[in-house]
Amino acid sequence: MVRHTGLEPVSRAVWRSIAAKYACRACAVAPWTPDQVRGDERGNATPWSLTGFVNKLRAVFGSPFLFFISYFTVTHGCLPKKATTTLQKNAIILLPATAALILVGFIQPLDQKGFVDLMFIGRVVYLLDWSAPILPAAMVLLRFARPRPASPALVWPIAIIVFLIGLSLTFFSSAFASNLSLPLMVTQGSVLSLAVASGILSLAIGHSNSNTARLAMSGMVLSAVAAIWSLLSVPAAVFQANQTAASHPFCIAHHGSSADVDSLWDLRGFSFYTTATGYKSTSTWYFHGILIVEGNDGLQYFNWSPRHFRFDRIDHPERYIASLNNLCVPTSAFWKGL
Repeated sequence: MVRHTGLEPVSRAVWRSIAAKYACRACAVAPWTPDQVRGDERGNATPWSLTGFVNKLRAVFGSPFLFFISYFTVTHGCLPKKATTTLQKNAIILLPATAALILVGFIQPLDQKGFVDLMFIGRVVYLLDWSAPILPAAMVLLRFARPRPASPALVWPIAIIVFLIGLSLTFFSSAFASNLSLPLMVTQGSVLSLAVASGILSLAIGHSNSNTARLAMSGMVLSAVAAIWSLLSVPAAVFQANQTAASHPFCIAHHGSSADVDSLWDLRGFSFYTTATGYKSTSTWYFHGILIVEGNDGLQYFNWSPRHFRFDRIDHPERYIASLNNLCVPTSAFWKGL
């Protein structure tokens, strides 16, 4: 008998052999081969043919439901849900869910202005970096669309190479980052590299090598945890801004780019931090995000802390080299304008 553990459909002869074996256990006879299940040379029903097998089941068990399941198993090439392994069930549930979380937690708006200013190689690298959150979801969709899993011998080298390239680009870009943004940049790049590599490994889920499936799902889950952290930054920033403003007009802006926050997506953990430095790559002239509150004593400035999920008061804002003025205009309807 051929044992098959993949998600893909298998031939009708294999299912017939499987069903015949379990039916013969109940009837206390030897397992049948696919040739015995088909019948005699003329195609007539015999005690060892497909029709005889179904009749035997019905006679032994006397259950219309069992008869229907057995007949559907042999003729349509599918087993009841109980035959699906736990690993396959976990993959069917976890892969789409984690891929969706990675996509919404990491995807960034496409900077068209900055993209145009880049050279050809820079554009290619930028597009690869920008599309990284999309690739795990694309790999998962491709796996479910394929009738058969990919060979682990093929996907493993590709996954390792992609992971190493992602880490190399991450550490290269982090070399020019300030100490303030370095932890977030390294985390974001490393987790995205892991997510893409795990998505590639998911193409082999369903193969007899279950270790590949476990590693793929583990990598996707770890990446999804980081994406959840990024998404939790949105309600945290909204709550902290409302609490800090205390019904006074306020606004939120990026410091490095001197741009207003245009939507709630800009408040995600992997979006609401600065990559700007200053005169030198080691300078820390810029804050992650700025909350400006127009209080009774004038304008008050607060810096967003990704580590603590809160806005901290900035004392003596006039002393900083990178000006905090004119970043945005406080308003009483800030959230409505997003």
